[in-house]
Amino acid sequence: MPDAAQMHERVVTLNGDPSRPVTLQTTIFTPDGPGPFPTVIFNHGADNISRTHRGTRQRLSYAALYFLSRGYAVIQPMARGFADSGGELADNGCDFAKTGRDNARDLAEVVDQVAAMPFVDAHRIVMAGQSFGGWSTLAYGALNRADLRGAIAFVPTLRSSACPLSGRDLIEGAEEYGRESHLPLLWLYGETDSLVPPGTWRGMIAAYHSGGAPLETVNVGQAVPDSHHLAGDPTHFNLWMPRLDAFLKQLGLPSAETQPAFLPTQSPKATTFARIDDVAAVPYLSAAGQEKYRQFLAMRLPRAIVIAPDGTMAASSGGYDPLGQALGICRNGHLGCTPYAIDTNVVWTGPRRMVAPSPKPMTASLTIQGQHSTQIVFASFPDRNCATPVPPRITITTHPMHGLTHVNPQDGIGHYAPGSRDAACNGKSVHGTRILYTPADYYTGPDMLAFQVTAPGHASQTLTINLTIR
Repeated sequence: MPDAAQMHERVVTLNGDPSRPVTLQTTIFTPDGPGPFPTVIFNHGADNISRTHRGTRQRLSYAALYFLSRGYAVIQPMARGFADSGGELADNGCDFAKTGRDNARDLAEVVDQVAAMPFVDAHRIVMAGQSFGGWSTLAYGALNRADLRGAIAFVPTLRSSACPLSGRDLIEGAEEYGRESHLPLLWLYGETDSLVPPGTWRGMIAAYHSGGAPLETVNVGQAVPDSHHLAGDPTHFNLWMPRLDAFLKQLGLPSAETQPAFLPTQSPKATTFARIDDVAAVPYLSAAGQEKYRQFLAMRLPRAIVIAPDGTMAASSGGYDPLGQALGICRNGHLGCTPYAIDTNVVWTGPRRMVAPSPKPMTASLTIQGQHSTQIVFASFPDRNCATPVPPRITITTHPMHGLTHVNPQDGIGHYAPGSRDAACNGKSVHGTRILYTPADYYTGPDMLAFQVTAPGHASQTLTINLTIR
């Protein structure tokens, strides 16, 4: 994810409902610029939280990153009883509507304090929330204040093991909120929610809407394995971002992406170019590249692999933005880098195989001890005076999966085969080009890289090095 400095992250303490005094730990993120910014107050969920386990500060969510990418300041208060906020979790039994209202009264005090912050545009504030935070967002609308432009609720719900009829309690609470709210609301949900069955969603939405509250809904159906995590997975962005953009635009608020660095690189749609495991169908690849593609198929999700017309291939797995990582590696010295596969889907829209696999390159093996940078190769083609007017060019054609390479000109000591043209330069300082390899932190195991060496007056050479990191 973007680092704290990029998001201007800071943690402050705000006050809750003055009738029940409490302090609320609150995280603030702002985009670049002086402001004042449109602002979203984003309310967290409550997975695995109890009176004995208060959880930790919610630092960031993917939905919050969406708002940062649109130029919004993001305010994330921790509810009372959570993390380092004071107080205790509200216990209103199965009266879910009252629990929501209690949290909403804390949020009302938060809104007042946020509106007075110098970087906040007090006339352009919205509220959003996920799960328990979405339920609190519904409840805030029922307070019928005039300080927000709208609200967004991702899978708004509340549950308690002590309430066997929690579906009924949710429906009754939603009906109560819908009778009293005049706040425009966007409600997002799906049919595969692990906590709320489809029938309960339909009952909640119908009950809320029956009271006349302004409402738009987004049902992602069965498009994701568990729609309860709709706001927490970047692969789901395309399911809801266009609708949220449209909702904000209707409210007269910014909806265009102005700071794309906050979002992961958007994935192209799957194509029917080839099966994900059809190695022979992948364009441009040499034998070494095909082997690297097989390694990609064994990588964990999320993952992405990109290719370039010169046969370069780069892959990344895990983390916040594997596609962006792979593109960044490939574009470091190569043109035309294009996504080929993401997760389990081929996304290639380019030509069929353009070149046949190259003849099998020379191979070598090398064992690296420890996590330090190691010189993999030093290439130099000196003249009879051991001078190298132009150092050779080394092009990485297959980047390592578990480390980084650095290619740079360097003086070194010549080591050439006895009897070769360059043997007279053995032991002498010559100018050349080297490759440094640095394994990923804490990684041990196999890795591989391939490269091509070219120099004026010499045939190009291609070499694959199989590495073992210990």
